[in-house]
Amino acid sequence: MRTVYVILVVLFVQGCSSYPTKIEYEEKLAATPVTAENIKTLQYEKLDSNITHKFELGGDGEAFDFGSGKTFYKAFEFPENISNGTYVEIRSAFNTVNQAWGHVPYPKLLFLDKNFNVIFEKFSAMKQGSAWDGSVEFVDETKLSNTARYVIIFTSPKTLTGKISWNYNMMLPVGGAFVGQSSEVGAKIGVGGPMKISLVTNQISEKI
Repeated sequence: MRTVYVILVVLFVQGCSSYPTKIEYEEKLAATPVTAENIKTLQYEKLDSNITHKFELGGDGEAFDFGSGKTFYKAFEFPENISNGTYVEIRSAFNTVNQAWGHVPYPKLLFLDKNFNVIFEKFSAMKQGSAWDGSVEFVDETKLSNTARYVIIFTSPKTLTGKISWNYNMMLPVGGAFVGQSSEVGAKIGVGGPMKISLVTNQISEKI
C-alpha cells in the first residue's frame, strides 16, 4: 500500500509541473536578449480563423521592451478580410493543475494597424471561465475593427507583484462525505505561462 501511495504522489507532482514556475520564468527572462529593433521586426505568426492557437508565453524565448521593461511576448497577424462581428478571444491559464500554488500570465494587448501603429491597447479583462476539461482559465474578448492587422500579447513587469482574484473551488471531507467549498483567493501573476488565442463571431465585448 505504501508503494502505491508513493507512486501516486510522484504522478501528482509530475502532473502539476507541466510548465515552469514563476521564478523559473523570471530567471529565463533575465537571461534572454532582446533581438528585435522595433515593433515592426518582431516575429508575427499568422492566425488561422478556424482553430484555437495554444501557446506558451515565454516558451520560444522571444523578448522585447514595450516601455515597461523587458518581457516575453507573442505576436500574431490577423487574416485578411475579417468579417464584421469578429472577436479575438484570449485566454490565460495556470502553469500547474495545482492551481492554488500556481500562477497565471496577466497579459497586456497591443492592437496594430497595417503600418504597425498602435490603435488600441488594454490589459486582459481576466474574466474567470473554464476550459473543456474543467480547468480554470481567464478570458478576454475584444471586437476587431477593420483596421486591426496585428495583436501583440505580453506581460508588463510592473504587474508581477500583484494578484488576480478568482473563485477557488475545492472538495473537503465533512461528516464522512466530500462537500464542495468555494472561496475567493488571489492568484500570483507570472511573466510567462500557457495561453490560447482564437477568432470567434458570437461574442459581445469591447470594440477597438
